[in-house]
Amino acid sequence: MKILLINMYFSDKYPTGVNPIVFGTYRTLREKGEEVFVYAHDVKPYIDEDYPYTKFFPKSTFIWDVEQTKENKKIYLRNMVYNSEAEKNLGEMLDEIKPDLVHIHTAWNMSFSILKPIKKRKIPVIFTVHDIQIFCPTIFSIGLNYCSDCRGYNTLPCLFKKCKGTYLKSAFYSIKSFTERVLGSQRDIDLYIAVSEATKQYMTKSGIKESKIRVLPNFANNEMVKSAENYEPKYGDFFFYAGGAGKIKGIETLLEAIKQLPKDICFHIAGGGDYERITEFIKNNNLQNVRISGPLTREQMEEEYKNCLCVLMPSECFETMGMINVEGAIFSKPSISSNIGGLSDVVENEKTGLLFEPANSEQLKECVLRYWKNKDLAVEHGKQAREKVLKVYREDLYFEKLLEIYKEVINTKRGKK
Repeated sequence: MKILLINMYFSDKYPTGVNPIVFGTYRTLREKGEEVFVYAHDVKPYIDEDYPYTKFFPKSTFIWDVEQTKENKKIYLRNMVYNSEAEKNLGEMLDEIKPDLVHIHTAWNMSFSILKPIKKRKIPVIFTVHDIQIFCPTIFSIGLNYCSDCRGYNTLPCLFKKCKGTYLKSAFYSIKSFTERVLGSQRDIDLYIAVSEATKQYMTKSGIKESKIRVLPNFANNEMVKSAENYEPKYGDFFFYAGGAGKIKGIETLLEAIKQLPKDICFHIAGGGDYERITEFIKNNNLQNVRISGPLTREQMEEEYKNCLCVLMPSECFETMGMINVEGAIFSKPSISSNIGGLSDVVENEKTGLLFEPANSEQLKECVLRYWKNKDLAVEHGKQAREKVLKVYREDLYFEKLLEIYKEVINTKRGKK
C-alpha cells in the first residue's frame, strides 16, 4: 500500500502531542514494507533528513513558528480558514506519489482546503480525531460546558453563546468551522478513527454515523517502553505536570491547589506556552516548591517520569486521550487526572490513578495529599497503570488494527468505483 500521512509537523522540534504517533506510524509502516509518505509544514529539523518530498511542504504560518508581527498574525488567521498554498502543494504531491490512501492526523493551519485535491483524485481518506476541533468550533472554549450544538452546517450556537468569550472571537471561530464543513470535514472523510470511546460518543452526538467510526487508541512509544523494561518502580519526590501554560490545561487550578498544600511537596511544570502570568502567580504566592522547565526533549521527559511520584493532568478542555498519562504509566507512574473527555478511558479511578472534578482545586489538592501520605498506594496504582499499557496500548496491536482499517477503506472505496 501507498499511504500518505498528513500532519502539522514532520520535525523533531516538537516531539510531544500527536507528533510521536505520526512519526512512529511513518517509521513502523515503512519497516513493515509499506510505502509511506508524509505531508507537513516546512518546520525543521525533519525526522528524516533524506526525505525527498519536503519540496511540497507549505510554509508554516503557525504562531509558534513565526515572528509575532501583525502581518504574520493576519496570515495565520487566514490560513486557519483556507490555506491555498497547502491545497496547491498537496495536489502536486498527490500527482507525483499517487497514494492508495490519505490518513490525516492534524490539519491545523493547513485548513481543510487540503480535502479538495484528495477528493478530486478520488483517493480514500481517513481522519484520526486527536481533538474535537472539526465538531466544536472552539475546542478550547470558555468554561467546561462543551456541547454538540454546532451540528451539520449550523455553527451559529458558537457565536450566540460567545464560546470564545467575545462576539468577535466567537464569530471568527464560527466562520472557520462553517468553512471547514463546507470543505467537507464532516462529509468527505471516508472513515474516522476515534482514540477513545468518549470521543466516539461525542462524535455520534455531533452527527457522525457510528458506521463511519472505528475506535483505536493511540499507542505507547515502543522505544520508551523498552527503556523502561529494567526500571524498578520507586517512590518519587515530586509531582509532574506536562501540559504547558494554557488555562485550558488546568494549570491555574493546579496552582490554586499547590497554594493550599504543604511547602515540602514539590512540583515540576513542563511544556510550551507563555509562562508570564504563571511565574507571576508563583512569585506573588511565594511558591518555592514549584519548578518550571518549559519544553522538554523525550529523554528529559523520561527522566521526569522516572523520578516523579505521579503524573498530573488537570485539563479543563475535552481531551480525546491522555498520552501524558500513558507515557507516565510506561514508567509505572499513576495519574491524577480531571474526569473529562477521554481521560477516564486511560485513567481508571482507584486503580491506575485518581480522578477529580475538572477545575476543582480542592479535590485536586486532596488527591495530591492522598498519594503524598500513602506512597505505597501510588506505587501500586502505578504498577497497574503499566500493566494496562502493556495490555491495551501496545504498538503491535495498534498497527495490526490500523492496517486492517486501511485495507477496509481502500477496498470499500474501490468497490464503489
